[in-house]
Amino acid sequence: GAQRTILDLDTAQATSVVRVLDEKMKVEMRGIGKNTSVGNINAFDICIEGEYFATTCQVMPQDEFAGVCLLGLDFL
Repeated sequence: GAQRTILDLDTAQATSVVRVLDEKMKVEMRGIGKNTSVGNINAFDICIEGEYFATTCQVMPQDEFAGVCLLGLDFL
């Protein structure tokens, strides 16, 4: 599993959470490969099955992340 919650850039733009993107918090993400995130979103609500949860996430470029959202250990 992932240690951090990850959101792709296209989804962040489509849901307007990109407006609170902190570009100073770019970090190198490592796993099978490695890449640098676009930045961090420090606080936003995510809705799962009608319930809202406050979380933070790293935003990854679409070409480096083949998904919409990955819930990590920081969310759990």
